[in-house]
Amino acid sequence: MGELYQQHHWQHQGADTTLLDALSEQLPNCSRRKAREALRAGLCTHNQALGQDPTATVSAGDHLQVDLRHGIPHHQARKDGGKAVNEPSFRVLHEDGALIIIDKAAGVLSAPGGEEEGRDHVLANLRSHYRRKGIDLPYLGMIHRIDKATSGCLVVAKTRQAQQLLQAQFVGHGAGRSYTALVLGGPRQDQDTIDADIGRGHDGRRWLSSDPTSGKSAITHFQVEERFATAARVQLQLDTGRTHQIRIHMASIGCPVLGDPLYSRDRHKGRIQPAGSSRGIRAPRLMLHAHAIALDHPSTGKRLRVESPLPPAFAQLERFLARMKPPEPPIITRKPPHAR
Repeated sequence: MGELYQQHHWQHQGADTTLLDALSEQLPNCSRRKAREALRAGLCTHNQALGQDPTATVSAGDHLQVDLRHGIPHHQARKDGGKAVNEPSFRVLHEDGALIIIDKAAGVLSAPGGEEEGRDHVLANLRSHYRRKGIDLPYLGMIHRIDKATSGCLVVAKTRQAQQLLQAQFVGHGAGRSYTALVLGGPRQDQDTIDADIGRGHDGRRWLSSDPTSGKSAITHFQVEERFATAARVQLQLDTGRTHQIRIHMASIGCPVLGDPLYSRDRHKGRIQPAGSSRGIRAPRLMLHAHAIALDHPSTGKRLRVESPLPPAFAQLERFLARMKPPEPPIITRKPPHAR
């Protein structure tokens, strides 16, 4: 049992087969029923696209990944072929024959797998959304990811060719990604660039790295849009797309994103803040939103820019921040000089 319930990744060898047969033959102690339930629950990706059709053809060289670390949710495998997962609120911002750009809600995974827990992810929700409208999308391919706790623009390809062309733009920095964040305190400069590699420390956590062999290049540009007494709203653009890049970079200059339980650290006391709390500011969520995406359309070559409005939680927290007063300066008691 322990061998089955883990993350599996392999490259198919041999003759063509169906996706269902590939899973039931490759996964240890996995019956065809379990393999079918895993497909319905959206736990499998086939060549980086969501794989849910058990009859789909798997050819030699195809890459398969199945994430069973959290088991197979039987309640999500519906006999009537209906909705496989609880679809969260998301909005389609743009759609054409090559791609879909959605406004992802906070708390939803971009795709199955990775380090974050849960099986409620965009690819499964999109397919479920269109099936209820009577539309069966033959292909959905993830282009990039944003953190589970982050909301905003996310691009999904509708064809394999579009996926390859779009991914090349993100790897080659041809795509523009703009974010809005509410951060604790405020950067000293109104605009600046953070160019600092990100790697993993001895404890496995991501942070700034000075080791060129383990760290990866990470560049973030930011501009302060509005300052409050104890916080600031900043707009950020990414040249690279490392995991938690904005959260790490802003925390590294003493301005962690509000509502970030992982990187919010009290600089004076050296303690990790409770989730969502930063010096009297209790954020309802991670206050980071991917508000715009710009890319060259894979079919027409024309530049496409799509924007997502800030969620209501930002305006609500900003109203609270506007009422806050600056912290009182510390009272320093000076001792009289010793008499000689």
